[in-house]
Amino acid sequence: MNMKDKKVFGIDVCTNSVSFVQLEKLGGKIKFMRGATAPLAQGIVREGVVQDVAGLLGAIKSFNITGALGHINSALTICAEPVLLQIFNLPDCSPGDVKRIVQDEVRQYAVLPLKNIEMDYCGLKSADSQAKRVLVGAAQSEHLNITVRALEKHHINVKTLEPAVTAFIRSCFDKVIRPAGGKNVMLLLVRDENLTLCIFKKQRLEFLRTKKFESDIISSAQRGIWLGRDVESVIQFYELEEGANAQPWRIIVSAFPDAQNNSQIADELKQTTARQNVEILAFDNSMLDIEIGQNSQTRISAVAAGAAIKLLNENSTGISLDLMPKEIISIKKARKEMLVIVNAAACLLLLLFVYIAFVSRQSTVVSHKIYSQKQKHTETNMQQMIEVRKDIDGRLDAVKNNLSIVNKAVENKSYHNWAKLLSELARNVPQTILMQSLEGKGENIIEIEGLATNYDAVNSFMSSLSQNKMFDEATLADAGQDAKYGSKFVGYKIICSLAK
Repeated sequence: MNMKDKKVFGIDVCTNSVSFVQLEKLGGKIKFMRGATAPLAQGIVREGVVQDVAGLLGAIKSFNITGALGHINSALTICAEPVLLQIFNLPDCSPGDVKRIVQDEVRQYAVLPLKNIEMDYCGLKSADSQAKRVLVGAAQSEHLNITVRALEKHHINVKTLEPAVTAFIRSCFDKVIRPAGGKNVMLLLVRDENLTLCIFKKQRLEFLRTKKFESDIISSAQRGIWLGRDVESVIQFYELEEGANAQPWRIIVSAFPDAQNNSQIADELKQTTARQNVEILAFDNSMLDIEIGQNSQTRISAVAAGAAIKLLNENSTGISLDLMPKEIISIKKARKEMLVIVNAAACLLLLLFVYIAFVSRQSTVVSHKIYSQKQKHTETNMQQMIEVRKDIDGRLDAVKNNLSIVNKAVENKSYHNWAKLLSELARNVPQTILMQSLEGKGENIIEIEGLATNYDAVNSFMSSLSQNKMFDEATLADAGQDAKYGSKFVGYKIICSLAK
């Protein structure tokens, strides 16, 4: 039972009709929202068993509530024959032995098969605090299973299944039974082909009996006499038991599904029961433990309403039976577990996606920071590289200049030991002299051009060359202020003859 249910459906299936009631819990009060009753074709329910599930579904669809039934929980009351509804007095035993004792008692009833039954029980209040009494309900599970499966297949979510009697008691307990005080209350329920009598003493369920009609008594002119005999026999039994302490009686008459028979049967019982201490009332909507508002004349199924009240966790009677087949319960449990697993997996996937998005976002931020740092570092390195490149370019220019000098000398091919010649020139060139070109002029003549800091440097260079054994003579061919550098440097051209 879901503690969060606020809107619920109650569905009651009789032999000749099906009824529904929708209730809603608002501000602690239970309000009637809508309800209706539809006839069932002959043969859909036969001998207390739903024989034509498709026909039942067709009648339910006529209410135009199938869309709401898909997402609102429903409580179901259904006829199921054979059925057992009995009060048992238990021997003194431990709570753990109660179920075993109840099962043993149920097996003694030949009305039910020994196998394939659904059974439930609940404890009852007793005048003797030491006595243990239970209300037991049992029915054959096969037909219940088929019906509930078919309803579930068409998206009708059946949460609980109980006998019509317990649902009816719940529907009117606070307005009929509790206010009776010391009076004995008898609920006389005529439903399908059965008569059920429930006796309450001081709000305690003392007696319950269901009797099957042997003929069509309800349509007979003698129904008042026939029903009066059963009522009279019960009252006489309690008068003998209570003696001088006998209490007055309040009898509530309710006929399903045709509530119009309530008043007629009540009037007939008044004529056959000549007792001053008996009050006979016909059940009507004002006796329901729900707010009906402007629906006092609406045909409301008390059984369907009582079943729906159970889903709202409102059960002041303390009487509750659930005959939902175990197979259906197992299937629902498996579906619920699967739903939990699917939801957990969905949550994990969502968390995974969120985590991936977070990591991706963080990666983007980190990448941006790294890129920014690299960019700054690159800009710094670029400046350093520019400076280094300038230095390298300067050095390359000097190397290219020297290579140009060497290439010109090599192209002349007038002297073959250029390595020794260059070595001697490098050794004799002072720091004040810069050679810009070296060129062969014939077989034993080379021409040297360059710059000097002054004329003395040129003379000193010529003197050094003349004294070198590799040269026979060094002659100054030209000298003067350089046009490019002005007075800072002196340009020179020296012609040397090589020693043979």
